[in-house]
This record gives sequence, C-alpha cells and structure tokens, in this order.
Amino acid sequence: MKFFFFVLFCFFSFSLWAGEKDFYIGDQIKLIVCSNSLTKSVLSEKLKDFNVDKIERQEAGCWLVYFRSFETGKKEIEIGDKKIIFEIKSVLNEFERKDIFDIQDDIENAVEKPDFPFPLTILTAFLIVFTAVFILKRKKLKKESLKTAIDFFNEVIHKIQPESFFEDLTLAFKIYVEKKFNVRILGKTSLEIIGEAKKIEQLKESREKLKKWLDFLDLCKYARYKASKEQMEERIEDLKAFVNEWERGA
Repeated sequence: MKFFFFVLFCFFSFSLWAGEKDFYIGDQIKLIVCSNSLTKSVLSEKLKDFNVDKIERQEAGCWLVYFRSFETGKKEIEIGDKKIIFEIKSVLNEFERKDIFDIQDDIENAVEKPDFPFPLTILTAFLIVFTAVFILKRKKLKKESLKTAIDFFNEVIHKIQPESFFEDLTLAFKIYVEKKFNVRILGKTSLEIIGEAKKIEQLKESREKLKKWLDFLDLCKYARYKASKEQMEERIEDLKAFVNEWERGA
C-alpha cells in the first residue's frame, strides 16, 4: 500500500498537499521535494525518526523519498518553516468485536464438571508456566550479559544477507561500537557517528578511514550505487580490520 505526499520549494515559499488518507504501520509513504538548496544529508536528518527505504535525485532539483514508520501516533516532518503532520495508526484498531454470544448454558450441559477445584488448577498451571518463562528469560539475560562486543559482532556479521548487505554491515558496525565503547549510535547518520568518533580515543586514528568506509556504504544504500562482489568483500574485510585494531587497543 503506497500513499503520496508532495512538497514544492520555490523561492523560499512553500505549498503542501496531502490526501486525506489513513496511514498504518509499515505503509510506504512517497515524498517529493523540489529545491535547489536541499541536500540528501538534510533530508536524511529530517527523516531520522522514520525507516527510509530510498532517497533518489530527480530532474529539476527534486528529490524522491520513500519511507515508513513502525510506531503509531502523530508524526511531524519539518522542512523550512512548514510542517507535514500526519498520523500512523495500528491495523489492530480497525477491527471491532461484534455479536457476542452467551454459550454458557450449552457448555454447562455438554461438559461434565470436574470434582477438583477448577480455579486452583488454572492458578497452578499459570504459576508453572510463569516460573518456566522466568527461568528461561533469566538464563537468556545472563548469557547475553556475558557476551563481549566481539561476540555480538561475530553473531551479526554471520547473518548478513546479500539483498540487504550494506544495511546489515552497517548494523554490525553500530552494534559493535555501542557494546565496545558504550555510546549510542543506532539510528544516527554517518555524519553524527563521525562526530561521536571524535570523543572516543580509540577511534581517533582510524576516523578518516572510517569516514570513507561509511561514505561508501551510504552511497550504496541511498544512491543505489551497485557495488561489485569484490567491493562488498573489501568492505567486510575493512570492518574486520577496524574491529581487530580496536580489540588490540582495548
């Protein structure tokens, strides 16, 4: 399901149009922005709270953006002195329960009542299930807490899929850096990540190489540059080299 927004920039004046549509979680929204001064990085920043599928440059200084949201509620996109305001709804809210039937009499006539206390049985079963879930969850949390940054990295790097190669590679990098250096970079742009790298002593020496690496990934993710198999393998090896360097400096 696709919906359409149109934003026209012209001599610093704005005109906005949005159809009276309901947007639901996961719907793809199309946005066209025309401006000679607008850049891809600015657009990415404006849409940082959304899941951006792609950003494409069009003719006459226009940009074509496809994005989604996986959170309900009112959303705002502020561009210049104008705002696009819309609401993301949950599909579950669209279903209403109707025609509730009372079948208690049929159940009582068809089922023989047990001799043992039925509520006590339900409570016992609930406690058993709750205890089992609690124990399993605690074991999982304990196991997760023992993992190191390199453990998380190796786990993610082996799950990279060809169709989402550069997105998965970026995720592996971000998870490792977050776990290793205790910083929050998930959801941040490459420019913001380089800014964070200035604050981390271990990343200072590799900051320029890291910037080039991130720029290439952005080129493939957003500009749809088609990388060769050799280039993809090189980017994995580059990331592994970064990680090995940071592990040695730990």
